[in-house]
Amino acid sequence: MNAGMDLAIGDFVYEFDTVAYSCQEEILEAVYARCLEGYDIVSASPVNVSHFLSNQFYTIYNRYSGAQYKLKTETFRILSRRAINRVCSMSNVLPYRKAVYANCGLKMDVILYKAATKPSRGGTEKSMQLHIAEDALILYTNLAYKMSVSVALLMMFATIFVSIYALVIRLQGIPVEGWTTTILFVSFGFFCISFILLIILKYVELILKTVFMHQKYVVESVEKINGEQ
Repeated sequence: MNAGMDLAIGDFVYEFDTVAYSCQEEILEAVYARCLEGYDIVSASPVNVSHFLSNQFYTIYNRYSGAQYKLKTETFRILSRRAINRVCSMSNVLPYRKAVYANCGLKMDVILYKAATKPSRGGTEKSMQLHIAEDALILYTNLAYKMSVSVALLMMFATIFVSIYALVIRLQGIPVEGWTTTILFVSFGFFCISFILLIILKYVELILKTVFMHQKYVVESVEKINGEQ
């Protein structure tokens, strides 16, 4: 995909995610015509092709990404030269193209169509898609940060509960020597570790956003108005 993008010299470039082409030529023309209406990125999405894992991935991604445009299963897309230049200026590495396009700030649209056949997917492609999905959730969503916050809160409540339980045991009876101190220390230690990992993950998230999604400003479109002054 990167090699084809570098070799392309036209004002518009088609990107196909799979060689198993499953739509009519009219869809190609419709996507191109839509792009000429002022959209820099236009995708074609089949309405009758559904994969359970893909649907789950897009549900999670759209919930935690905060992107302006929601992602869905796509067969191909067309990009204007401006979109290509914008994406290349954002990052030299594109771990997940659709996420970069959704965060580039340009106008996007999706054309729905009924696929004639269901594209086949091999085992190698599934494995590659799994790695891409993992990278996308880490790089372009705050899912990992949300999970870390949940774990830190859970450890905090566990520390409070264990501390109260240890103190109650000590006040009511004679515990094993050193048991209360050990339990309190271990509980507090796990909470501190979770909190430190949360801080580290937040720094990593900020670094990733700076590298992959950094823009001083974004221009969605430019409108020219012709009139007498």
